[in-house]
Amino acid sequence: MKRFTYILIGFITFFVGILFVITYKNSGEVVKINSQNTQSDIPLTSNQPRFLQMEDFGTIGMFKSSGSKPVFGADCVWCVEIGDISVRHVFQSPEHIGFMLKVYAESKYLVEKGFQINDKGQKIGERCITVSPAGANLLWTESEEEYWIISAPSLQLVKEFEDSEEFRLWKAVSDSHHQ
Repeated sequence: MKRFTYILIGFITFFVGILFVITYKNSGEVVKINSQNTQSDIPLTSNQPRFLQMEDFGTIGMFKSSGSKPVFGADCVWCVEIGDISVRHVFQSPEHIGFMLKVYAESKYLVEKGFQINDKGQKIGERCITVSPAGANLLWTESEEEYWIISAPSLQLVKEFEDSEEFRLWKAVSDSHHQ
């Protein structure tokens, strides 16, 4: 029963993230970055990074791709901009991770399935990519109890973000908190 509860919680958490309602608001070429009680407006310029980190919730990171329309957590004036890319670093039971891989691998939206390879060319886990009308998701495992998900509006954006310096830095910090 305990396993089922963990699997159910993980499954619900995953689908709540996918079904999270986002609203595009056209506010020009200005990014609003909110950090606790501080807010600043930063015009987008060519010398800024490709991806700006909007929020960091420990194992969840929210990023904005430069030039994208603002995306908010809900349709309200006071809501925080969350960006168009989310990253989740999830620690669960091997059964839950097996379930998540199965969900992705059997999805009608599956476009890629294979192995996750580290910087040294070694196989460290499995990898699945889905693309649906709602967007693209990349899920990969790095151990029996750890997986990652990158979600973005398009497959191109998912892959570009995965290869970015901004993601490598965020991932290194997230990894260091869990060692």
